[in-house]
Order: sequence, then structure tokens, then C-alpha cells
Amino acid sequence: MRSSSYLPFFLLLACRQPASVVSVALDLDPVLDGPVTVTLDEDLRNPVVEMRVDGVSGRFAVDTGAQVTSLDAAFVARAGLACRSYSGLVNANRADRDALRVERVAEVGRLALGDAVATDVLLQVMDFAHMERGYDGILGMDFLGDWALLFDASRRELHLVPGEPVDHLTELFADGTGFHGFHMKGDGRRPTLGFVSRTGEEETSFEMLVDTGATFSGIPKSLAGTYELEAIARIHDVVGTREREVRRLKSFSLGPFEVSMRATVIDHEVGLLGFEMLKEFVFLVDAPRRQVLLSHRPSRRRLTEDQGEE
Repeated sequence: MRSSSYLPFFLLLACRQPASVVSVALDLDPVLDGPVTVTLDEDLRNPVVEMRVDGVSGRFAVDTGAQVTSLDAAFVARAGLACRSYSGLVNANRADRDALRVERVAEVGRLALGDAVATDVLLQVMDFAHMERGYDGILGMDFLGDWALLFDASRRELHLVPGEPVDHLTELFADGTGFHGFHMKGDGRRPTLGFVSRTGEEETSFEMLVDTGATFSGIPKSLAGTYELEAIARIHDVVGTREREVRRLKSFSLGPFEVSMRATVIDHEVGLLGFEMLKEFVFLVDAPRRQVLLSHRPSRRRLTEDQGEE
């Protein structure tokens, strides 16, 4: 086994070993007949849901910044999934577009999130040992990208909405609730939004990836000098190989909203809008229609419950 592999040897032995070489699909063709609501884990640093993988329960991070769904090698061993060799590099699922070498994929007969189901799929296998939160998998846009995704952290709810999401929003939100819309740039499977930074008379256009898999936001290094950033902590990145400095960004214009957020400076052109900031909103990521909607207003049910307690 080459030293560049990410998978511990004993975990690879736990997989059954067909000899064929395959590629990971960027669309798992999941099926969902109607809107479904899924409960988010109590730890809201990132949205985490319970998935069923061939009948085995697992904790999956919902990651709109990930193009491809991944399984932890330890979970693959525990679930007794068969594995195959993989034929190349896979995007690291971040805005920086770094590639990771993934040498195994797992055969999954049924991947389910509530009533949303994909069958007979191949998922990349990675080592999540460096992740302190104990994820069994990362749920990417190859599973989620066919539907509108409504995140309501105040209710610990994720709504998957096939078809036009407007009717579902009307059911959930009080009359007069305002949503600010952003148009996604490029492929909706990578939900990036366009922004403009102004320094004096100079304007710089840049993009930010809506990345629920990232706790902190990320500011492109080329723009770090245009924002007031206060260093507050140091962390390791998602693959556990690089240390980053977390800073406080005191003011960032998100459409009509002025937000403060914790962010890292990343050495790439595309920045990140992380979940720590996004969860202050009720927000909709609608890849099929290439739009993102934000609102500070609580859901209709939350309003009803609060009124009942008074």
C-alpha cells in the first residue's frame, strides 16, 4: 500500500475486495416523491442528520460544499460494505478545489435520508479520523442537488423539497416574511454567489461558496486586506493537514444584511460562507433553480408556538 493512501490498512482488509476499477458518479439519481422534513443533530456547528446505509444508521454531515458523498472507512468496516478500487483523484469538496487521492469506493444498495432514497450506488471511502465530531459520512450535492434544501437551525430542521419550493415556503412561514434572493453562479451543484468588495473607488468581484460543511467562513487571501480581521484562534483544515488562523470579520455585506462572522483566510479565489454564519438565517439552497434565499424571520410554526407560550 502506498504511503499516500488515506485509509488505514486494517480498515481496507475489512472490505470485501472485488478487483474491478470504477469511477464515482456525480449524480446518485435519488428519488423523493414529496417534501420531507429531517431533524438536525443537537450539535449545530454543522448540520448533521441520521442516514441509513444498507440498514445501518450513521451520522452524516450535510455539506452543500461537497460535490460527492463520502463514507468514513471505520463506518464502512462496521457496516460490512463491499469495496472496489478507484481509478483516480476526487475533488476535495471544498472551494479550494484541491484533489484528494481516494483509492476505494464502497458498494451501497440503499442510501436513505427519510423518504429520499438512492439505490445501487458507489460512494468514495475516506478516513475521517481527524474529524473530532465523529461523522460516519458526508452527504454531498450528488445526493442533495436535485431538490431545494431549506435549513432552519432554530427548529433543528432540514426540509428537502422536490419541485417548486414556493408552496412549501408559504406553508412554513408567516405572511409578510421577506426572503432576499441570490443567483447562483455556474453549476448549481456548486452553490457559489457573487459579491463585490469596494476599497475607495476600486471594486473587486469575487465568489463565495455556500458551504454548510464548513463551520467557519473563508475569505480569499487576495481580499484579506480589504476587511478588518481580528485573529482569535487556530484550527486544522478539513483534511487535517494544514493549520489555519481563525479571525473575526466584524462586517460583511450579505445582500441587505450586515453580518459579523468568524472566518479563515484561504489561499484560493473562491471563499466560503460557513454554517456558523448561515444558521443565523432561515435559508434555502435551491440548486435546480440556481438560487439561494435568506430570511431572518422564524418559521410559522415557531411563531405559533411562541405565541402559545405567552
